[in-house]
Amino acid sequence: MVASYHDNAQFSGAPILQRKELVVGADPAPPLPYSVHWRGKLAAPRTGEYLLGMAGVGLLQASLDGQLLLDNSSLRSAAAPAADPGYVESLVYLPSGWRAFDVRFAPETATGRMHLLWQPAGGNASELDGAYLLPTAADIATGDIPLPAPPPLADPGLGDDFFALNRASAAWQPQQRIPPANLAPLPLEAVWAYGAGCGAGENQLSLPRGLAFDPATRQLYVADTGNRRVVIITEDGRFSGVIASDIFQEPVDVAFAPGSAAPLILDNATQQIYRADDPGTILPIPLQASFYRPRGFAVDASGGYVVADTGGGRMVVLTPEGEQVLEFGGQGSLLARGQPVDAVEANGVYWVVSAEDGRLWNTNVDGSLTAIQPTNTIDGPHLAALPDGRLLLTDPARSIFWLLSAQGQPTGQFAYAGQLDLPTGIAAREDGDGILIAVSDTRRCSVSLWRLGDQG
Repeated sequence: MVASYHDNAQFSGAPILQRKELVVGADPAPPLPYSVHWRGKLAAPRTGEYLLGMAGVGLLQASLDGQLLLDNSSLRSAAAPAADPGYVESLVYLPSGWRAFDVRFAPETATGRMHLLWQPAGGNASELDGAYLLPTAADIATGDIPLPAPPPLADPGLGDDFFALNRASAAWQPQQRIPPANLAPLPLEAVWAYGAGCGAGENQLSLPRGLAFDPATRQLYVADTGNRRVVIITEDGRFSGVIASDIFQEPVDVAFAPGSAAPLILDNATQQIYRADDPGTILPIPLQASFYRPRGFAVDASGGYVVADTGGGRMVVLTPEGEQVLEFGGQGSLLARGQPVDAVEANGVYWVVSAEDGRLWNTNVDGSLTAIQPTNTIDGPHLAALPDGRLLLTDPARSIFWLLSAQGQPTGQFAYAGQLDLPTGIAAREDGDGILIAVSDTRRCSVSLWRLGDQG
């Protein structure tokens, strides 16, 4: 990194010293008062989420690609006496490549040294090695200067040299969580939109959330939460009927078991899964587990139930007979902190998404990343699994949805401005050479259908 030293604590005036430093903060410094500004490039050797941190006694600031990522100035004020001003960290999703890196430090003690720390995608936490820094402000393409080799993976199951999930830590206290952004737009074609405003009429919805396609009839079943019913929409976007009962209090999600024509309905308030053998016969599924305000569920390839037990802070997997066989998370866990709101199985991998930290978890390897902007649990994100193991994930706070690889890497995003307000539920089915994607918009009280071509 290129260091510029100033004889004041404000980074002002002409530098009294400029030099290249192989390790940031390690070289002898001038007498107090002084401030130092480092400029250069940071290598992101593999795509994924990075934890970046700074430790030191004094003002700490760092920017990545021009965005202020770390800043302890507010922690040093009298308004935050309980905060530790000597350390600050943030989480940021980075595509592999060289990133512009800008670091500032104004020490308060003569012997104080600033440390840069990181946890690279898929790796272990450590001090940032100077091998991943370059002392230049010029634009650099990966072909100009090859990236250094990625650090070893903490677990081979987290990924490879190109993309990896992270092993999250209870010690993390990120100042910011910056999820993926500005990925390639998905090549989508609008097919139809359903919903004549918010209400309880035949063609209206109120707070729609989870939804699912009937694999036999291809009709779409929508949890019309505000109206305490499930609405059925035909393949071409017309009203077909409802499933309603006094037993429903807050239906939030719908699913179908393999080979079954009976929709399964999750009710957040009664904390039950129901099977609707016909609109007039709605029975609770006997399960050897209890939930607290669950907000999303799915059926796995064996016909078992995969439940995001939101209030219980866990994902639960049960057999078709209702026996619990797997639990991930639980009270006091990292998943519980983020509040799980939906879960699916895709090609043998159980995924769960939590709303309040925007985190997507591969529970098979305990790997995760901040995939969406954090939001609340009531209008939280939902998942859908594609036949090849890829995932769809709604991002309600940013009014978009994402396509992710079978490894959990975001690969494309919904990019039609103004078409969605608060997308929550999502479902998909194959359609010829493409995929049909249904999305519920809770704020607009609508459902829209999109076709993703085979190039997606």
